[in-house]
Amino acid sequence: MKILRIFLAGGLLATPGCGGAKPVAVEIRDVCAQKPGTSVVLRGFISLPRELEITRYLRGGQGVTYKLFLTTKPDGSGDTVAAVFPGTGEAARNRVGMLPADYTRSDLVAFTDDGRELRAGQVVRITGETAADEKHRCRVDVSKIEQP
Repeated sequence: MKILRIFLAGGLLATPGCGGAKPVAVEIRDVCAQKPGTSVVLRGFISLPRELEITRYLRGGQGVTYKLFLTTKPDGSGDTVAAVFPGTGEAARNRVGMLPADYTRSDLVAFTDDGRELRAGQVVRITGETAADEKHRCRVDVSKIEQP
């Protein structure tokens, strides 16, 4: 049984990676060596955690983010880094589709910057900013999803 933890937040949620420095290409294993706030670009596979962390926020309506993982192997193994993706109830660029409480790997869908749909097991390229993370050494706050 999967446990769903929900965190509520109010106010503004900053959009990471907008208008900053050119992103640095890094390997997943090297992300946490970057200074928090560094704009990075990396490739891997989106993986679902056993316990899903969701943040719901209000900003001109409702929003949600999911803390997932980016891994070096399609089965979710290998090097891993936490990645926070914006969620959406409909197809929207640079977002992950809403996940049900009893989600499975087949429920995972990511919408790319150019409108394509990516599923679990497909390689993705993400752009975002590094940040400190309480549960993990670091994370990437995702602002752009691409199919390499």
